[in-house]
Amino acid sequence: MRDNRGKNRPQNGRGPSFSVQDEIRRDRRMRRTSHVRRARSATQTVLTAVLCLAICALLIIAVVCIVTRAASVTVSGNGRYSAAEILEAADVDGDILPLLREQTVYKRVAAACPYVESIELVKVYPSSVEIIVHETEPVYVTITHGRQLTLDRELRVMDFTETADGLIRLVLPEFKNAVEGSRVVFTDAESESFVVQMLDAFFTEDLLGLTSLDLTDRYALTATVGDGVKILFGDYRNIDVKLSLAKKIMADAEAAYSARTLIDVSEPSRASAQYDYNGEF
Repeated sequence: MRDNRGKNRPQNGRGPSFSVQDEIRRDRRMRRTSHVRRARSATQTVLTAVLCLAICALLIIAVVCIVTRAASVTVSGNGRYSAAEILEAADVDGDILPLLREQTVYKRVAAACPYVESIELVKVYPSSVEIIVHETEPVYVTITHGRQLTLDRELRVMDFTETADGLIRLVLPEFKNAVEGSRVVFTDAESESFVVQMLDAFFTEDLLGLTSLDLTDRYALTATVGDGVKILFGDYRNIDVKLSLAKKIMADAEAAYSARTLIDVSEPSRASAQYDYNGEF
């Protein structure tokens, strides 16, 4: 039987011999090394490209910030306030045009000019801005903490005043906050929702020409028309039906030439009117 243990050894005994397995292992090592090198090269290429893009983006942003600053600002649509007052409140001179936001500028303007209901920004690149102003007017007047303030239809506070001729007088639930230029904040969300709902019902068409409305008690709503008509609506339910009834009864009162009339529509099926009413309004 032959002994093959020395088959792969060199015949002269001077150097190592390599088996087939050694050749396979060496080939695998070379391939792994080549793969790692290629991966490193690809990673470096990607990182270089990303870095170049980032530098380019920063340069573009820098150029935009320098070139697109508001240098020419004009105002239109203003009536109550002068252009100078709007510009001073807006304070956009030198601002970067792409970063200008209408809501941000509006808050600045409304804080100083409460009769401004909204604004529009028209940007003309690279450096011009037009501020289009939409003003509002007071519709209601109410009293809170001993102070009389006027409100627009959206219940934004216009100003605190001592005279409010021609405005509808509201008696409202308690306020939490009332700041000029901002919507009033009630002590609870339920009160706010109720007030908004009732104002929509009473004044969307304003069938009666009301001069005052008391909403402090949702189960005992009352209103007046001029100095001669008081209307008892009772609770807030079926308010549309009650408004229609009140309008009809008011027409009858005018036909009867009644100077002072008390109208009760709190129960629509038993609606009534007292002509020439002598009690207190």
